[in-house]
Amino acid sequence: MHILGLHILDAILILAYFIALVLIGVVVSYRIKNQEDFLMGGRRIGTILQTFMNFGMATGSDVPVGASRETFRMGMAGIWVHLFTLFATPFYWFTTIWQRRLRIDSMGEIFRLRYESRGLESLYAGIGIFYLIANISLASITLQKTVQIVMPKQQDQLTVEEKQWLSNFDRMNTLESIMLQRDLTVDEQQEYARLQALKTEGKVRSSISVVNPTVFLLALSIILIFYTVAGGILAAAITDAFQGLLLIVLSLLLLPFGLIKIGGFVGLHDVVPESFFNLFGTIATSEYPWYYVAALVCVGLIVFESAPQNPQVMGSARDEEASRVGRINGNMMKRLTIILWGFTGIIGFALYQNQISDPDMIWGYMSRQLLGPGLIGLMIICLLAALQSTASALLVSASALFTKTIYEPLFPNSTEKTRIMVSRITAVLVLLISIFITLYFQDFLLVFKFMLSIGLVFGPPFWIAIIWRKATPKAVWTAIFYSAVFTVLLGNFGTDIKPFSKSLYFTQMTTERSVMVKGGATEDDVQRGDAAQVGQVIQKEVKIEPRGIFFENVVRQYPNDPDSPLIGKGRFRVSLLFPAMLGIDLRNFGVGDLNALGFYLDIAMPFVIIILISFFTRKNNQETLDQFYGRMHTPVRGSPEDDVREMELTRKNPTRFKQNKIFPNGSIELLKPTRRDILGFLMIWGVVILVILFLFGLTKLGS
Repeated sequence: MHILGLHILDAILILAYFIALVLIGVVVSYRIKNQEDFLMGGRRIGTILQTFMNFGMATGSDVPVGASRETFRMGMAGIWVHLFTLFATPFYWFTTIWQRRLRIDSMGEIFRLRYESRGLESLYAGIGIFYLIANISLASITLQKTVQIVMPKQQDQLTVEEKQWLSNFDRMNTLESIMLQRDLTVDEQQEYARLQALKTEGKVRSSISVVNPTVFLLALSIILIFYTVAGGILAAAITDAFQGLLLIVLSLLLLPFGLIKIGGFVGLHDVVPESFFNLFGTIATSEYPWYYVAALVCVGLIVFESAPQNPQVMGSARDEEASRVGRINGNMMKRLTIILWGFTGIIGFALYQNQISDPDMIWGYMSRQLLGPGLIGLMIICLLAALQSTASALLVSASALFTKTIYEPLFPNSTEKTRIMVSRITAVLVLLISIFITLYFQDFLLVFKFMLSIGLVFGPPFWIAIIWRKATPKAVWTAIFYSAVFTVLLGNFGTDIKPFSKSLYFTQMTTERSVMVKGGATEDDVQRGDAAQVGQVIQKEVKIEPRGIFFENVVRQYPNDPDSPLIGKGRFRVSLLFPAMLGIDLRNFGVGDLNALGFYLDIAMPFVIIILISFFTRKNNQETLDQFYGRMHTPVRGSPEDDVREMELTRKNPTRFKQNKIFPNGSIELLKPTRRDILGFLMIWGVVILVILFLFGLTKLGS
């Protein structure tokens, strides 16, 4: 018996999971007495719950699906789309202390406390809420696609139009197979171009689902809203502990079934090109060379440390040790599971490389093909846990941004009960907007890059606020304006501005060239006598097609007309104007080179702007600065009552920790690292090395 394409056993498991979440929300709701309980859990969450909350918070359903998508698309080098954060993890040992010592309910408060600006605080709240919406949408996109492919329509349920979409997919696969053997004829080229155009319209599909995306997301949201609105951040933390165990199951569920089907690790290496096991690809062909990964690490540190959810995740810990130990543990758990999810994508490539129309669907397709009744339900539950463990904390963070930054200044005399109600209504509205964006945007990487670009608006001002006493509000406003215009608006929507997208200058492309790379031999290589057996590592000539320089993609305006004008599509790397104006020839750069250079410029320019303008504009009030940095330097230890007493001492003498600074009389506000700081930092780097060795060893098994 089946319900909506699911076996009755799978449906029962999913229903039981939803009931468990609702019960948690109901029980925890009785502990919510005031706004601090709802938004911050009373700042009493211990190390274990902090570990699972950080693990769940960092691991949305976009992470397993996204990691497998990229490795399916381009080999193990694609794993860095998520694993780049591994190299940022040791720095969390220091930055997490900042997050806890801030003692704030919303991230916007930093900009009021440090820069004496209600305007900056309100602007951060608006942009921060939009960042959280994009984050929730990112996880929802991948979950929706995965569930859709796990729940397919039967042949007799398909409409005539849907059958044509499936036929289009089969024909495109046939043409792509022909392309590997010979050049397409003129008619075939035109047919292939037509199918590519249809694919962008969603009319080339490998499967059709019984799931209506709108109904599915609304149903999911009702459950998510219920326990989040009822129990706040504490309910999110408790459910994250439960869901964290499911995430661990998720990381292991598909691997054994896939390996058995492909013939183990040896069978995997026999089928998959050896280049797919290169962790960074080759410098010439990879979209993820090491210097691009380094750029992602820098972006990650800047963006994630200024993320709106940090007060709810790290600031809710009972003290700074629980906060940073929980964060390190949770994030290291995520790094290990990412490796397993990425390796799942390699197995998916080996088994089903020609059977899906969208790489985002590989996880769902593998689930449908490899898992039986009960296990498919468990898989869906695990993916639901991945989404909900992230979204619940994000919704509470959005509530905090709105109520603490916008509502309370407008209505300072409102009651505690009213403020909690406003927080709950905000969570509902944010989730509804996230659903709308999920239904409108269906490209994982597009939303991911958009989210990072939003984070770069306030990332540099946050870091400068923490580190440098001399930064001024006018300098920060200028940097925010620059990032908002160049990095967010033009970067994401430049393709919609015809003077840019149709410009001969901005539609320049890289030079076509050929390079020699090491790769696994194919059957054609053996037949030509270039290799003794399939899979043998040989030197192969690879042609690197021209790619857009300023735009990620440059295509013909009319695909069927090779003489039609070029237009830019995808992200607009407008910051590359600076090296181009200096005379640097970007035509010989690779995709990874252009992406890395664009990221480095997006990071560096706001810092340069803030530092330069701060030397010529009025500084903040000295007392305000002393109070802000006094708070930053006051440890969070003991009970909440102990912390209140410590902060009272700091308010009376805000410079009482001045001697602990690296430069006691300077404007750099970094403290001298303690022995525990140094040992912890080095130990975490040791774990990072072990994780990389594990990843490297996994790629060599069976080779």
